[in-house]
Amino acid sequence: MSFLILVRHGQSEWNLQKKFTGWVDVDLTPEGKLEACKAGEVIKKLNISIDYFYSSFQIRSINTLKLIQNTLRSKIEPEKAWQLNERHYGALTGLNKDEMKKKLGEKKIHEFRRSWDLRPDPLNRNNPYHPINMQVYKSLKKEEIPDTESLKDTFERVVNYYKKKYRGKNKKKQKRSYFCSWKFYKISL
Repeated sequence: MSFLILVRHGQSEWNLQKKFTGWVDVDLTPEGKLEACKAGEVIKKLNISIDYFYSSFQIRSINTLKLIQNTLRSKIEPEKAWQLNERHYGALTGLNKDEMKKKLGEKKIHEFRRSWDLRPDPLNRNNPYHPINMQVYKSLKKEEIPDTESLKDTFERVVNYYKKKYRGKNKKKQKRSYFCSWKFYKISL
């Protein structure tokens, strides 16, 4: 049986501050590091041999994966892919969620966060939080970098990446296990 294990990163500095983070590259808090180690223990108990590790470009995901791999005693080099990045929150990036609820209303913020195809307003490309202005994304083509995303956009980006990787690595229908530092689910393939 093949498995896909998805793990969300541990608490980040901006999660703690209740800021919309999206593609901004912020690190884990001490609590986030502890959460990553606990996730590693949960995965270790599954007793699954993991063949491939993937992470987004974001330092919080990269460090979550490092802590999990340390717990698993895995030395496999992970592949980093921007397609696994979190949702881009557009103009909400860097803003405090509670303050935005007061300004725009709780219902509107809930819609932005949970509706399938509603995108927040785009983030101005001159904003320092826009990915085109961050060193970690300099290797990407500017047209690949979104100004905002809906959940649907994010889903399609991640699933398309996964399908290409899974099909490429699993042509012979071998039983493989994949780990991705994103959200935690165990899916039988």
